[in-house]
Amino acid sequence: MAVLDNFSGFEFEDLMADVFRNLGYENVRQAAKTADEGRDILMEEVVDGTRRAIVVECKHAHRRHDRPVRWIVRRPTR
Repeated sequence: MAVLDNFSGFEFEDLMADVFRNLGYENVRQAAKTADEGRDILMEEVVDGTRRAIVVECKHAHRRHDRPVRWIVRRPTR
């Protein structure tokens, strides 16, 4: 989308965190801005009474990526 072209990577992460909040995910927060090891957004969801942690890696570029994000890690939280 052309409107996103002027966003920095961090602004794009801010936007995506807001999108996930609006979609109803809980405890949506952004990881540290440096050395995040690909963990840009951390959040939780509840499915059938089980709370699960979700880790999101955001990719925002002005060109098409050759490799799409291949997996999302979901695990129960304690």
